[in-house]
Amino acid sequence: MDSTIALALIAKAKLVFEREDTFLSFPLNTISYTREQLNFMSGGDLTNDRLSSLSEFSRLVNQIPSGVMWPPTEERYLWDVYDDVLKSARLASSTRTSEEESDYQKAFRFLHETEEGGLLEDTPPVKAYNRYKDAWYVAQQDYNNKKIEAELSTDSSVKQRWRDIDEPTLREKITSLEGLWMTNGYKVQVEESRRIEAALGSKSPFQVWSGWAASFNKEIDSLTDTNNQHFVPSGFSPSNALDVDTWLKFTLTSDEADALIKQAPKELLTALGQNPLSIDIESLSFEYTSVAVTRAWLEPDVFKARFWRFYESSKLLSDGKTPPSGICPSYVAALVFARNPIINLKPNSTKNDAVLNQLRSTKALSLGFLKVAPLTTGTTLQKTTVLMSHPVDVAHPVNVESVIVSHPLNVGSVTMAHPVNIRPIAMVHPVNVGPITVAHPVIRMRNAAFTRITPENTTSPPQPAQPTGNDEDIYIMAFICKRLPQCPNPDPNLQW
Repeated sequence: MDSTIALALIAKAKLVFEREDTFLSFPLNTISYTREQLNFMSGGDLTNDRLSSLSEFSRLVNQIPSGVMWPPTEERYLWDVYDDVLKSARLASSTRTSEEESDYQKAFRFLHETEEGGLLEDTPPVKAYNRYKDAWYVAQQDYNNKKIEAELSTDSSVKQRWRDIDEPTLREKITSLEGLWMTNGYKVQVEESRRIEAALGSKSPFQVWSGWAASFNKEIDSLTDTNNQHFVPSGFSPSNALDVDTWLKFTLTSDEADALIKQAPKELLTALGQNPLSIDIESLSFEYTSVAVTRAWLEPDVFKARFWRFYESSKLLSDGKTPPSGICPSYVAALVFARNPIINLKPNSTKNDAVLNQLRSTKALSLGFLKVAPLTTGTTLQKTTVLMSHPVDVAHPVNVESVIVSHPLNVGSVTMAHPVNIRPIAMVHPVNVGPITVAHPVIRMRNAAFTRITPENTTSPPQPAQPTGNDEDIYIMAFICKRLPQCPNPDPNLQW
């Protein structure tokens, strides 16, 4: 990344999206997909193009994170780590009483139902729980975003509007959604059933572990893409997140940028590198939506269970420390997608003139997940340019002194800057699209997803998203990574 604005953008995103048990990892280079490339979550056949996109996405989100900057330093995949755990764990010996077994089975039946083929999927109450939880998190993110903008603004009217109008309105929305989560989303019942399942599951390790192992067979649950690469399908929820009108606006004003750069942690300053370019902005904005990464083959409770350990006592997935170390101290749990980015530059800025001069050879300024594409007109960047994922070569002079651009410019042919190959690959030999190698894993992936409800009206189906310019390019702004506790962490009170 080239600019201090990238530092401010990262610092704000951390405040908006991070929670106590998560951290954000930000792409050093642009990672973008078209809407069509992400359509593997929808129904219908798995075409060669969808298979190729699904493979790229699955391998991307299953790499083991290594810190605040993406990509990881080593290429290791979560499915390999998980497969090793299932095959090499040593289990404690214990059994449930008849009363405990009855309580366990009741909780288990509330949470899980058996799908065709004997595998498990979420019950309707659990899917409702996930939908209302998602709506509550969306409202929380919107609150955090607007709160930061108001607190860091030097405009007294912005602060007053936050105190008098925006803050009470957004807080009321969060409270209302939490109430709906309690009633329509079965919050208490689901969380109590999960508590019982975890507590009593540890009293019959072999039974629980057999169920987990049956849900993941690497040979059966893997696919081979059109480039002859093996992967285990992973998708995202809500599955309709790209298609409903629930995208929110993320803004970064000049006041925010100045304050956030001063407050930025040292690790981000180090990651950004020496002598980053300094540009003057009036504002940077884009639309965003967050999605959970869904893996029908993964049971995250494996990482919290205390009834197993490796035969090799020194082998650890995570030591649970800060910062953690181990084979798999974290994994990608969610993503922040972005679209329609726009940057408004301050006029008559000597900083911006200097930046343009420095970038004449590269034609692009990297802000990590996006690139500012300066117009090669021989003039200075006076008012506005559009963030795009490609270095742009404008064939004809463009007057950048004109009105502010509100939609991405159509500049003809472009070159995609993407760290992984997501283009469809011509298939030399037909892929086996039988029910085991393709249909079964993909159906499981789609069944594991839930759909989004609109925060404004959580009792009706979400409305289709309205076209907002060229929103075909979907960028990955950040990977939301979940930290593992100490794992394994065998309970010394169990019989080993």
